[in-house]
Amino acid sequence: MSDEDLQVLADADTTELAQDLGESMVYGQSLQEACQRHLDDRVQTRKAIDLLRLYSKAHSISPYVETESSKKRRHSRDISSYS
Repeated sequence: MSDEDLQVLADADTTELAQDLGESMVYGQSLQEACQRHLDDRVQTRKAIDLLRLYSKAHSISPYVETESSKKRRHSRDISSYS
């Protein structure tokens, strides 16, 4: 279901929703709560993905971020300087 469809269900009048579905009010409330939780999960997932993309972009262009290979090179230089 689309976000819009889930939002319509979450915002619907619980009594009307239950009647339209031929179900109890408890079922209608449970359905609405599930729709809202799913929407919230989608928002959190999008935010996490956006943050990871931003981190990846910053990591790829920042001269201050060390990669594993640069750490290894620095570590090997540090060790050889003690010899």
